[in-house]
Amino acid sequence: KSYENRAEILFKELHLKEEETFPENSTIIEKCILHLRRCYCSYSTIQYRLGMVPKSMIRETLLKYEPELINIDTNNHKIPDKLHKDYDWNWEEFKKG
Repeated sequence: KSYENRAEILFKELHLKEEETFPENSTIIEKCILHLRRCYCSYSTIQYRLGMVPKSMIRETLLKYEPELINIDTNNHKIPDKLHKDYDWNWEEFKKG
């Protein structure tokens, strides 16, 4: 019940666009989970925003409605590998400087 209360509050806070579609028979919690995951939120972020729902509940919802969202890369804070390829920095020379 507490998850539902938090989901209702979050759903209002999100101001979801009219174009965003959700499955007809989905609950408010499932709608929030789907929206957050579509926005590339990690499981832990979704848990936090919805009052610590179990990760199994998030996974079951994604499997039920949009299984392609399960394995998306949510590590958007990482520096791309291509930036490191030509990077040459000598720490010893920097310390002398």
